[in-house]
Amino acid sequence: MAEVQAPFFWARDNSLTCGYHFEDETKPFPVTRAFIEKVGFPASSSGLVPAILVTASFGRRTTTPEATLACVKTPDGATLFAPPIKSYHLDFVFDGHTYQPTPASAETARMFGSN
Repeated sequence: MAEVQAPFFWARDNSLTCGYHFEDETKPFPVTRAFIEKVGFPASSSGLVPAILVTASFGRRTTTPEATLACVKTPDGATLFAPPIKSYHLDFVFDGHTYQPTPASAETARMFGSN
């Protein structure tokens, strides 16, 4: 049976929750909007380790309990409340076991919640 492994990159998004904290509504979570735009697999003519290129967007904002409750109660409030986003390019290389971010992409990958 093949071993199940976690994905090497993901974009965690909680924008539909408006940051609502179900256990304590006075302490909302930061609202994160993140998504993967594009994945590329560049051809390697020199026999180098295979790479994966990811373009993804990310934005985060803090919120107040009042704003969170207003967002939750408003139809389509999460769309109106979503934080501004920025697009990022990340490079991953195979280390013999899994794909890891290159040194130039490591900090950005951590921001998205991967690795």
